[in-house]
Amino acid sequence: MDLTEGSTLGTSRLVCDSDSIHDAKWLGDGTNCVLFLQDGDDGITQVRIADADDLPRNPYLAGTIPAPVQGARLKSLPDGRGIAITVIGLAGSEDGSLYNEKTSATKASTGQVYDNFRVRMWKSYKKPQRYSIFYSLLTKTEGKWKLDSPLLHNAVVDDRLDDCPDGMYGGASADPTGKYDLNEKGITFVAIDPEVWREPKHMMFRGTDTLKASQSSTQGQASRHGFTRNVRFSPDGSKIAFLKVLYDKQAETRMFLAAVESEKDVLDVAKDVTKTDWGSVLPSSFEFAPSGDTIYFTSDDRGRMALYEIHLRRGAKPTLLLREGSVSGFYPLRDQALLVSSSSMVDPSIYWKVDLSSPSRMPSTKVISSVTNRGSSIGLDPRQITDVYFQGAKDFVHAPFDIMRKYPLALLIHGGPQYAWRDEWQPRLSPALFAAQGYVVVAPNISGSTGFGVEHTEGVNNSYGGRPYEDIVKCLEFLQIYPFIDLNNAVAAGESYGGYMMNWIQGNDLGRKFKALVTIDSVYNIRSMVVESDNLSGGPEFNGSNYPWVNNGEDLERWNPSNPKLLKNWTTPMLVIHNDRDYRLPVTEGIAAFTTLQMRGTPSRFLHFPDEGHFIQKPGNVLHWLKEIFAWVNKYSNSGAISN
Repeated sequence: MDLTEGSTLGTSRLVCDSDSIHDAKWLGDGTNCVLFLQDGDDGITQVRIADADDLPRNPYLAGTIPAPVQGARLKSLPDGRGIAITVIGLAGSEDGSLYNEKTSATKASTGQVYDNFRVRMWKSYKKPQRYSIFYSLLTKTEGKWKLDSPLLHNAVVDDRLDDCPDGMYGGASADPTGKYDLNEKGITFVAIDPEVWREPKHMMFRGTDTLKASQSSTQGQASRHGFTRNVRFSPDGSKIAFLKVLYDKQAETRMFLAAVESEKDVLDVAKDVTKTDWGSVLPSSFEFAPSGDTIYFTSDDRGRMALYEIHLRRGAKPTLLLREGSVSGFYPLRDQALLVSSSSMVDPSIYWKVDLSSPSRMPSTKVISSVTNRGSSIGLDPRQITDVYFQGAKDFVHAPFDIMRKYPLALLIHGGPQYAWRDEWQPRLSPALFAAQGYVVVAPNISGSTGFGVEHTEGVNNSYGGRPYEDIVKCLEFLQIYPFIDLNNAVAAGESYGGYMMNWIQGNDLGRKFKALVTIDSVYNIRSMVVESDNLSGGPEFNGSNYPWVNNGEDLERWNPSNPKLLKNWTTPMLVIHNDRDYRLPVTEGIAAFTTLQMRGTPSRFLHFPDEGHFIQKPGNVLHWLKEIFAWVNKYSNSGAISN
């Protein structure tokens, strides 16, 4: 994409067209060369380099790696020593060398043995081999970069640790480069000690002797007793910054700075560096500015993912840079500017340029490209979306829209529960698609939602079906002021925690207010779910622990949808969707809900995908998923919509 001011601004050129390409990175050598990885036959990974100033010439092969790898990072080394490259792959169980499961010998037995609780994660059983970080060098020969050796060095030789970095089995944030970083002094990464009950995530630094040694050493351990992510070296390599969430304070994300040379010098950026109150501005992701004295970060901000900056000096407070839709990525440019990618509920892809060149005035923003011209090319308009606040929660309202008509209500509940409806593109349970079916769509940010302060997020703690449910009741009461909403033909749908809430609503009085319900990847029996799930970290949702032997099960049973007294009320028609490879909330939860409905004679249908996990991803499956949902709700809501 051309970022030069003028007639070519926002135009793009094709570098390479293949569905096997991934991990494209600028080389960082002062040129416009791009390195990317390309999957080859039998698990081989090709390292290719393209010159963006010399397109459409084909990228050249810089080397091959004899196994599947991902998560590439690059760092240009001083004194012309070359470019360090790190990738993530499986390590052989015996010698720690790079392992290719596609070419390994087939065993007579398919059995797998586990000695700790990390058996399944998201949609996969954990592999016998652990993931590790491997490193090598790129050196320039006759004008072209070449990978020094196909035999990469393993940077992590500590058998105590699990996958390095953590998070290699997918999930909501599947990019592994958020869990490790590279500079000329070493590698920093997040890993788990599986022997510890509550999953402390260690933030480690490994010195690598200019990335040529075959051994590495632990310099320090900077974080324990919480979830650590987004580890980054400062530009000068002297510090490591990271985000951490404590187990007993999961609604509050803190940013820390740690000195590379010392285990003890770990500073909370807000409390110890700026010494200011950041209010409800909590970091979600961040990057250093090239100068190293400023950090750019995103923050969940009242239904948007906004972009801020914070200067690393005493008295500084976060400065808002952009709050349009929701920011998904941001990249510092050479000319005191940021390239920002975002989306909105009506546009799946928007690129911005944020000019930071004038410290005396607010940054200026310019839209470089919008894939749908802010929604107009696909029949959508930002004016279809309204923010509504009421006592108890905050809503997004989506309208079709003719003020003189009545439209049935579609109530959508998000997952999490510590998540939020934002002004961002929704690829699955999309408010825009429900509006296109003829519904007024209400997407409330009920108790537990992020972006409205810590107190609101913590409102779900030990109140799983309490305060959030009460917020939904108040929401429906509030909506009575709108004459164009037909509350007598209302439907509701929810995924994950939203699916739990559909089951909870079904068993309580509110269930009789809806013509139909859709429960997706839901919780049916909390008592069994908490020990069947891949998420065993515990937390404050159920009075400090998810485990029945710790809290005697009372706090679990209080909010359990499968309480027999509640199951007697399951009479509203319900579509149940659950996928076989969902190991966050196992498919048996959905089957149990469907069986209950069938045995009670309640109109119901069950949809599953044997090849999908907690998040449905394959385009054909997503289309089928949506058609089934709309066919179900339209059947009962009298919407008059055509479900395809």
